[in-house]
Amino acid sequence: MSFRAWFVVRFLRATIKKSLDIDVQSKEFEKSTSRYKVPEDITIKNEVWENVPVEWIHPSADTPKKVILFLHGGSYTIGSPKNYRFFLGALAKATNIPTLAVDYRLAPAHPFPAAMNDAITAYKHLLDAGYRGEDIVFLGDSAGGNLVLTTGMYLRDHQMEMPKALCMISPWLDLVMESESIKKNAAKDPVCDYGFDYQSARQYAGNVSLTDPLISPIYGSLKNLPALFMHAGTVEMGFEDYYTLIQKAKQEGADVTSKVWKGLFHDMTIFYTETPEGKQSFEDLTAFILSKLR
Repeated sequence: MSFRAWFVVRFLRATIKKSLDIDVQSKEFEKSTSRYKVPEDITIKNEVWENVPVEWIHPSADTPKKVILFLHGGSYTIGSPKNYRFFLGALAKATNIPTLAVDYRLAPAHPFPAAMNDAITAYKHLLDAGYRGEDIVFLGDSAGGNLVLTTGMYLRDHQMEMPKALCMISPWLDLVMESESIKKNAAKDPVCDYGFDYQSARQYAGNVSLTDPLISPIYGSLKNLPALFMHAGTVEMGFEDYYTLIQKAKQEGADVTSKVWKGLFHDMTIFYTETPEGKQSFEDLTAFILSKLR
């Protein structure tokens, strides 16, 4: 772990305000992302597809009929594509591939399966517009990483055309949140709030069991899924779940590219400018996407 990472973890512990209030958490999320500059030489375009808002980010020179479909984090109760423009703009420029962020409906007003339905609607729209599954990569962080994996499971189980890869940054894998490892590691996590996530998980699941694989993908099968990419840090309350997922992927013969970064925090790849490890993770993600969308 670099000295910079050590410093950032301690800075986050001292400055991030944790609360059960959705409005408070939403404002904290907005504050933490608004200070990052959106890259120049990109074009942002908002559209609505079958009542689902989406946001395109195009680099100045992009690859025709290739796209990174992005699902944002925020515990399924906060967040929007706007919070990720700085990251998605940088990724679009690094890959010369446009990103499409889905502004899916949020709990508690819209519990499961609203978010998944919106993600599937956006994906189907791309297919209907002439994109091939093999030319689309799914990417998401935190709750969005959960949604990437569960949407992939749904597409597989319903024999639908699959994307080329499923990429996850610090994915939220177990919404039950009762394991001793999660409770133990929650105290070390400088970013995520155990109480807020515990509450959000139940607001999102509604009347569906928290152990349903489409809610908590750690309980599902990884067989016959597209190639998986996952990066995360060890200073996260769910980091032991990452090792569980990696082991399950290997046991079930899934194609997985993964790394759990020692001493790094939740979403370190999104906030890649903060640490050298984050920068390397961002470069690894870029290389993986380019290897799949050649």
